[in-house]
Amino acid sequence: VITDICIDQNGAVYLSLSSDELMKINSDRRISSFKFTDIHKLSLDTAGNIWVASRSEGFCMLSPDGERKQYKFRNRDSNAKDWNNARDIVQIGPDKYFIGTYGGLALLDIRTCRLTRYDYEPGVSGFKSKSVSNLHFSDDILFIGTFHAGLHYYIRDNNIYKTYGTSKQDNTGLSSPIVSSIVKDRRNVLWVGTVSGGLNIIDPENKISNRLKQKLTNEYLTN
Repeated sequence: VITDICIDQNGAVYLSLSSDELMKINSDRRISSFKFTDIHKLSLDTAGNIWVASRSEGFCMLSPDGERKQYKFRNRDSNAKDWNNARDIVQIGPDKYFIGTYGGLALLDIRTCRLTRYDYEPGVSGFKSKSVSNLHFSDDILFIGTFHAGLHYYIRDNNIYKTYGTSKQDNTGLSSPIVSSIVKDRRNVLWVGTVSGGLNIIDPENKISNRLKQKLTNEYLTN
């Protein structure tokens, strides 16, 4: 079973398989494979590295020439099992990446090999979930999808957090607190996929949320 696909800058296609295998198909159709454990998602950075998010082993960077480097929390760290349940990674600079895990949000500096956690504090303004499902970085804003607390966005330079939560009364909030995917288009509109809530369309400037849930069959998307 193919669980994810990623294409690098040279046209090589990477396939993650449910058999704990990463397959690389080069542009000349040569095939090579690598063993990884519990692959969840594949991502590409600006240097051409493939990042493998593992549900149990943190993140591994695979360079274009096949070298690996793993980044994970130490077993003695608090909640290490959840923090090493990796979900997504986005690059924000030459050496810096935000990583999303089931344990929360962290900043990775690959130059110093340092992982800085953004700990969840109940009742404190800021990041309102300890579990990250996916990430999207655009125009210096980090969008954070969560498992239980909707969609956050974080402006790091000003340390500003904002949240799109759910709303049962009207269409101005998300239709589900569980965010499964985030994409931003050329018009700066966010397309937010949710679990059991369909598709949400958000214009951050006007803070309008439209929902496409019913009749999302052949004409649109299925929930």
